[in-house]
Amino acid sequence: MKFASDGRIFSAGLLDQQKEARTPEAFHEELRSGSTLIIDSFEKLHRPVADVCRFTAAFLHADVDANLFASTTTNAGFATHWDDHDVFVLQVQGSKLWRIYEPTRRSPLDRDVEVNRPPAATARFSELLLRQGDLLYLPRGYWHNVQCPEGEQSLHLTLSARFANGLDFLQWLIDRLRAFEELRADITTSFGDTVYLARVWEIVSDALADKKLLQDFREFKDNQSPPFSLARQPEDGLDTPIRALTSRRQSFTWLAPRARIVPTVTSVKVITNMQMLTFSVRALPILLGLTGRQWWRLDSLLDLGKNAGASEEDVVQMLRALLEVGVVGMLASDEVGFAH
Repeated sequence: MKFASDGRIFSAGLLDQQKEARTPEAFHEELRSGSTLIIDSFEKLHRPVADVCRFTAAFLHADVDANLFASTTTNAGFATHWDDHDVFVLQVQGSKLWRIYEPTRRSPLDRDVEVNRPPAATARFSELLLRQGDLLYLPRGYWHNVQCPEGEQSLHLTLSARFANGLDFLQWLIDRLRAFEELRADITTSFGDTVYLARVWEIVSDALADKKLLQDFREFKDNQSPPFSLARQPEDGLDTPIRALTSRRQSFTWLAPRARIVPTVTSVKVITNMQMLTFSVRALPILLGLTGRQWWRLDSLLDLGKNAGASEEDVVQMLRALLEVGVVGMLASDEVGFAH
């Protein structure tokens, strides 16, 4: 949590710069003075936003997180800037004026070989006024600045979507090429340049000729993405594997939208976040059920397992394993009013 004002970012934590406790009134005073309040990774604090991020990430095959912005004056929190990721902006309350400029460099990167120079003072721009309920999509690289209209307040949520690019692909390919001794070996003067470069070219060309290469890369990126989970207080029971499964009214939800469920003749595998869990094929209806609905009560999952020939102990052990790696989350029954 932080404040931004005129391009300056500073902490909005519980302690101020003098290490004294910050009161609620101090927060409001900071907003009234023109600062913008920013809560990063808001999906870790609010379950509905976590759900939105989860499904957006699965649909786009991208890494998605959410930031919340609140402002009460016409002062801009940031100067004109661009983001190194695509953004979806949802105006939750109030209104906000967006001034948007064309990119000055195509597909810019945070780490780049050239500076992404800001638009000229005379550059053309578009102005959009977002009102409550409006949604704006802004691709990577578009320069923009935002502020509240006079007399308005604003609360908006930004989803940041980070897609894999060609450099990510090449870095992944380099890691795979570590299997070749010639590429792991030191480059010394004993190598003939022409011969060495010819061998490197041959190895790389053979790798790029693999028709499944991009598919393998996409699967790697999907499996690498961590599951969504909320930051919780100790008394909150979600995804706490140590907590005993003692009530049939406890509820479970799937937290890994980009996990792969791979059934075979005798087993079913759950592959996510560089991990693989293997279960009996009888677990397949339960896994598919968890991925298809928001919440399931334990008694309903036990019924699914029973219909597939799995014992209650088998179902509970599977849920424990999924809880351990953060693939599913758990809540007490009274915390979820719409569980099946």
